[in-house]
Amino acid sequence: MTSTTFIRAAFLVEAAGNLFGAAAMLLYPDAIVKLVTPTGISTATSASFMQWMGALVVGLTPQLFLVFPDTPRAIASRPLVYWTLFAGEAALVPLMLWQLLQGNGGLTTNALLLSAAPGATKKE
Repeated sequence: MTSTTFIRAAFLVEAAGNLFGAAAMLLYPDAIVKLVTPTGISTATSASFMQWMGALVVGLTPQLFLVFPDTPRAIASRPLVYWTLFAGEAALVPLMLWQLLQGNGGLTTNALLLSAAPGATKKE
């Protein structure tokens, strides 16, 4: 397996996970908010924001599916898609880590850790 094939496969797995997560955010925003907040309380505002996040994830995910094939058009589109993903991650991950260090992110420690660094959780 070439490195390009591996990266494309990883993004395909991420895209599928994104759609699963986005569906949960759109359909069950209260449950997701209660799961990731320290108080376990969901307000109408927090549920709305969760649905907005789900809609953004749905809007940003199709590009990952579209650049998977080995067609000239998909290959030409990959740099733009990869740089767009990088820009989003480069903004979100430091913000999440900063909120974690400040202790005022409004999310549980594990929710922030999992968002910033998948696989990292705090032992409770």
